[in-house]
Amino acid sequence: MKKLVLLLSLCAVIAWAAPAPAAQPGLDALAGQAVALAQERLGPLNDPAKVACLTNAGYAQYKGQETLCLYDGLARLAPISPGRGNLLVRPCPPGRPLYFMFLKKQGPDKLMMTYVQTAKGALSASQALDIHLGVGTSFKPFSKVLGPMTFNLVTLANGWAMGMPHDLMRAALRHGHLCCGVFTGYFTARYILKHMPLGPGQRYIYVGAPAWCQDDYLIDYLGLSPGTHGYFTMAYHWSRPWKTKERTYDKLGGVIIRWDPRQKTGQAWVLSFDWHHDAFRKYVGQPNLKLDWRGQPWLHNAYDRFFMSKLDQPDYFVSTITSAPLKGQAQLDRLIGLGANPLAVLLGPDPSWPQTKTRKP
Repeated sequence: MKKLVLLLSLCAVIAWAAPAPAAQPGLDALAGQAVALAQERLGPLNDPAKVACLTNAGYAQYKGQETLCLYDGLARLAPISPGRGNLLVRPCPPGRPLYFMFLKKQGPDKLMMTYVQTAKGALSASQALDIHLGVGTSFKPFSKVLGPMTFNLVTLANGWAMGMPHDLMRAALRHGHLCCGVFTGYFTARYILKHMPLGPGQRYIYVGAPAWCQDDYLIDYLGLSPGTHGYFTMAYHWSRPWKTKERTYDKLGGVIIRWDPRQKTGQAWVLSFDWHHDAFRKYVGQPNLKLDWRGQPWLHNAYDRFFMSKLDQPDYFVSTITSAPLKGQAQLDRLIGLGANPLAVLLGPDPSWPQTKTRKP
């Protein structure tokens, strides 16, 4: 018996010490070529605090090959890795071409980049370009290089450069870009954890009513998903107020439910999110600024900076409109079941919204 145990232990050590599978043919060379091109454009990539790579490696394929092993190749050639927080992996659907955006901070207001593409099976790199976003920065010079990817990549790159919290960057990468809407989830999640903490055996259910970009952060940070019945949504625009006969509810921020699946009891809250637009205008020094999110995409980064100045103040942005106890599965189902309208249940019917003849719990 002792010999068997010794033999099994030896096998385990050998398996652990065995070298990892080698990179697929051509991918090691590809990583080297990409880094070499980036260094030609940006100079040495040797300071992990000042360099990063934004890529869809691990999702996109290259000549029919999986590209996950490129993470190791980049880490061997430059101080860029997931553990350092400067390998920024942006998911993409199948069939998209592989790309690398190499970044180098050269000052508080200077963020240089080169965009390395793999179109037609060959690498090409753009000239170095400063993509730092300030108040009023135009995206037109960036779009000449990045095309339809401009807003996505430039906002993510600037988020990294300004030191976004890791969990926020992780959710923004999943979301595809770093608009200020993703950032709102940071405050909503912390408000929930502070004011609606879970007890033993309890879990969260979030209803995007309304849903907006913050929901991708909440799904990631709070560990919710449709597949685990922790996240639900309804088609309701985030800026539309809910108008009952008695009151108008604006600045809606979603519905959070704390549920005990064993006891079949819980509590539901309707949240409010206040963007504090006037405080933001004061922050950027433009009291009459029109918030044209599409026409002035720099606004997203400026708002992110405003949010960064208040990371420890979730209660400044988030509050509770109302709450209601849930007693039994039937009351929960009236908030999340097929055809449910949680706003009508918790706030009362809005005559301008169809099919809201719903009783309060």
